Amino acid sequence: MAVAAVLLAIGYLRRAPAPVQVLRTTILAPEKRTFEPFSLRSRQTEPAGLLASNSQEGAQLWVRSLSSASHSHCGTEDASFPFWSPDGRYIGFFGAGKLKTVEASGGAVLTLADAPLGRGGSWGPDGTILFAPAASSAIFRISASGGTAKEATTAKEGTPTLQRWPSFLPDGRHFIFWALTVNSGGLYLGSLDSAITTQIVPSPVRGQYANGRLTYIRDGNLMAQKLDLQKSALLGEPVSIAEQVAMDDRGAAAFSLSTRESLLSLEEAAPPLSSVFMTTQANR
Repeated sequence: MAVAAVLLAIGYLRRAPAPVQVLRTTILAPEKRTFEPFSLRSRQTEPAGLLASNSQEGAQLWVRSLSSASHSHCGTEDASFPFWSPDGRYIGFFGAGKLKTVEASGGAVLTLADAPLGRGGSWGPDGTILFAPAASSAIFRISASGGTAKEATTAKEGTPTLQRWPSFLPDGRHFIFWALTVNSGGLYLGSLDSAITTQIVPSPVRGQYANGRLTYIRDGNLMAQKLDLQKSALLGEPVSIAEQVAMDDRGAAAFSLSTRESLLSLEEAAPPLSSVFMTTQANR
């Protein structure tokens, strides 16, 4: 089955986008490796995607810039669910039951905390990293330079105990995360300055905030809607920006947004993924 990864630099949150030019690129996995569909992460500082690939030797992280025809190996092994530092110089990821970081160009790997079954992380502008260390836990915080991990949310009676996929908002204090209750999943708003969290919208998988909008999945489609932080509520009507985005029962979804108004998404996931297709659309 064909697999399509789409990079849309089109001002996707505007009501009437300008005409676009479409470029289509096929990206082959490194030799004897296949792509992990839920590892897609777009870098904020330049058009580049972060992909994890699998083989019999284990998972590795690769950086693929749109200005280059080659992959750059980050020197990681047994890596999953990567995320970028805000400046694009470092990568956080999970491996061997730990939260780790490494320079995007490769080098020594720094181990930060225990994460026996990591489920997503996010790197804030002040060097704080949010992460979900297990399949069912609170969201934790830790400095990128090391230290002791502390709870950023609570997971006890009366709150969702399965919390995953944290994602910082631009102010570096607020964040969203996905949580599963007995009845359904949803996206919640949290803050480093308060233990109070608020459900924003029901969603079967994770979401992400970019350019004043919250993006979330509804009926398999990726929606964007304005988020009012003061009211902890969505405003206006949602706009569909991608169709049939791949997702799974861990609450993962194969899309990533950047502040450059670009979207990297995987429309179909039928492993093994030996190649993906990238479409670049630019305003003219």
